[in-house]
Amino acid sequence: MSVYINKYLPELADAISLSDLDLLYITGELTGDYKVTAQNARKILNPVLSITAKTSDYIVLSSDCIGNIFSNSGASSAVTFTLPSVEDGLFLSFVVQSAYDLIIIPQPTEQIIQITSSVGESISNDQLNNSIMLRSTINGWYVVKKYGSW
Repeated sequence: MSVYINKYLPELADAISLSDLDLLYITGELTGDYKVTAQNARKILNPVLSITAKTSDYIVLSSDCIGNIFSNSGASSAVTFTLPSVEDGLFLSFVVQSAYDLIIIPQPTEQIIQITSSVGESISNDQLNNSIMLRSTINGWYVVKKYGSW
């Protein structure tokens, strides 16, 4: 997670740190318009998230992987989400909101560990309201939480 902070929220890098267990430690304060405190750190790191609906295939960008939630709401056929290359600290979620396959595929040399058996293997689900949260490390994509069979 600290890699995520350094890359995507560099202004927070000197003020906060996260342990290997992703516990937040306040180690300083920001200069400028806001201050990181125990009360607002969660809001800064976990902003109000919205569900982004895609009705056609989408290549997920690393910059999308800040906790975004993707769905297939409004789709009239299967929608494939291609994950970006793994890097430490990326995370995102998917939820099925249309009764068509929501397909998640890693890069050809990477794996969704725990639920696939080989690199490049995709996962999918077409059951309404089923969901999955993924997090990447330098070793691959890991399932943080899932609802339903993927």
